[in-house]
Amino acid sequence: MLMNSLTRLAYIFLALFIITGCDRTDLRKAEEKQWDSGITFHNPSFKPAESLNIITWNEYIPDEVFDKFTEAYGTKIDVTYIHSNEEMYRLLKKNPEKYDLIMPSDYMLVKLKDESMLQKINLDNIPNAVYLDESIRRMKQDFGLKYSVPLFYSSIGIGFNIKYIPGFPRSWAFISNLAKNDYLNYRISLRKDMRVALGVALMSMGFSPNTVNPAEIEAAKNTLIDSIENTGLQLIDNAITKKIVNKEVLLGVIWNGTASEALKQNTNIRFIYPEGDVITTYESGVIPVHSKNLQTGELLLNFLLNDRVIGHISNYNFFSNSNPNSAQYIDIQIKNGPGYIIPEEEFRVYIEDVGENIKLYNAAWEEILAAKPNENLVSLPLPKHGLFQGTNVSSKTAKQLKE
Repeated sequence: MLMNSLTRLAYIFLALFIITGCDRTDLRKAEEKQWDSGITFHNPSFKPAESLNIITWNEYIPDEVFDKFTEAYGTKIDVTYIHSNEEMYRLLKKNPEKYDLIMPSDYMLVKLKDESMLQKINLDNIPNAVYLDESIRRMKQDFGLKYSVPLFYSSIGIGFNIKYIPGFPRSWAFISNLAKNDYLNYRISLRKDMRVALGVALMSMGFSPNTVNPAEIEAAKNTLIDSIENTGLQLIDNAITKKIVNKEVLLGVIWNGTASEALKQNTNIRFIYPEGDVITTYESGVIPVHSKNLQTGELLLNFLLNDRVIGHISNYNFFSNSNPNSAQYIDIQIKNGPGYIIPEEEFRVYIEDVGENIKLYNAAWEEILAAKPNENLVSLPLPKHGLFQGTNVSSKTAKQLKE
């Protein structure tokens, strides 16, 4: 176990060294110019629909990918962007006949499938699915891929600025201890995602991120509220990259692809998976049960799985994808970066659908979102040359320094 942890730690920092030692500019320009050259377009035996309405994640797939699909097949893609699985679910429930393709994470995939909200897909109509790894076809959330086509993978870890963060965050408890440093008030963040935020809090206390025990969820809620009130913990969605780059956030619990993007812009950024379990997820393409454009939806999924196309998307969103053949089209710095470092199987834990018990999470989340920092909490200007071990002041002294 210790050797696995040390190997994982060494691998992560080696990857970061490779990235920070390379100039990405020329590679990015070259990739952007030629990403669509040589794409093999599947010739459908039917007339594609005039348009598709899809739901996907914000800043996930670049517009030019959908434009290329429209150019090839004449199908206009209308996109609704979301920041959470719960938002996606609400949209689909409100307008069940509107959407033709959505991209949920694994636990939401299970929920949608269990509620009979998805159509079965035919992998024979998605020839690029043959490139998917066999282990993907055996995933328990959708064994045999009857309803879904996995596209991207991601894992939650800790991104931090080595110039200002003392030590290495080898455990979730590290964040709690670090928060005692008043220089870090308002400069620690957690992803603004209900299941992820509560999941991390639960894991930091030794509980499962999928617990349905009211007392454990209550404890996680209180931990997050206490952090918001006494340290100014920020709950942030996609704006986290900019805040980390600009040093508005010095330590954030973030997705590995987000860390890779931040590192591109600030070479003081590092990323590590704490010891123990790590929340891992994948996003898949699925087709809602009421869509009348099943075949065109399958055509789009096949297009997205094309090695050149999905490679280009990984170069855009920094996350690892499900088609190994795309590796030749992905920048080497991205392949060697945090977005392509996935925890060993024994450390992966997946967020699961908790059924009716989601009410416990919803109630806790409402209270968390309503929490505010204490009025006497201050944010100190950062020392010019960095913040090192032992640099700490009391709240009273911090207030005096600010004044």
